[in-house]
Amino acid sequence: CGLSFKDDSLLERLKNKGFTKITRLDLKEDLGGISYGGVETVQMLLSPSKAKSIAKKKGKFDIVLARHIVEHAYDLHEFSDAIKELLKPNGYAMFEIPDCTKPLEMLDYSTVWEEHTVYFTLQTFKDSFAFLGLELKKFDVYPYTLENCIVAIVKPGKKFKPNSKKSVNDEINRALDFSKSFPTIKDKLNLLLSTYKKNYGNIALFGAGHIACTFINLLGLKDYISFVIDDNPQKQGLFMPGTHIPILSSSSIFEKDIKLCIFSLNAELEDK
Repeated sequence: CGLSFKDDSLLERLKNKGFTKITRLDLKEDLGGISYGGVETVQMLLSPSKAKSIAKKKGKFDIVLARHIVEHAYDLHEFSDAIKELLKPNGYAMFEIPDCTKPLEMLDYSTVWEEHTVYFTLQTFKDSFAFLGLELKKFDVYPYTLENCIVAIVKPGKKFKPNSKKSVNDEINRALDFSKSFPTIKDKLNLLLSTYKKNYGNIALFGAGHIACTFINLLGLKDYISFVIDDNPQKQGLFMPGTHIPILSSSSIFEKDIKLCIFSLNAELEDK
């Protein structure tokens, strides 16, 4: 059983491998919501009592998939209790989440575009299962350029407080450093771009997406960027939210004599 549209690709792969007893929760029929919504809507509607009624109607499941949703849960305890209600006594839940360790260490403030309720690191995610009454059976980290992916397979267990004082202190210090460094990083970037624009010329930013929007607005950089580049025709001719910065095509790099272009697309696309 998948919880949201985030699980569709994996469910499809399982189906192609011959698995037939596959389902995904339906927002309207199973959760009593609207016909379409994101993971925030699913976590809001999936209470333990709602999960009980789903299990009564559909039966309990051997495996529950929860990809890129737990970090959006408003109440982690209630959300995990709901998942346990969907599982058979010996069933497994599979969580997949982004690992925020790298962005925190690199002081990448654009990462808050994700609007998570919890920004998990490898250690905080691993430690959380004991509090939630879940027994960790398998834990893997899949490396990516900017943000690794963590996959954990768990089963229902007993709640307890782990002995992790040192790791908790390390994570607190990491978070405090991220918070306290913000004014310094903001001032440095403003000085860097204002000096560059004054001495060398126009600056553009490549990619009119959520990361660029957060980067410009959070760090107060709108006065230094002439335009944002995006070859999506539906974005061209519009303006970046929170600013009057126009969105133009990539040909504008040459037409408008851009001296510095900041890259805000997925890092995997950098070579291209």
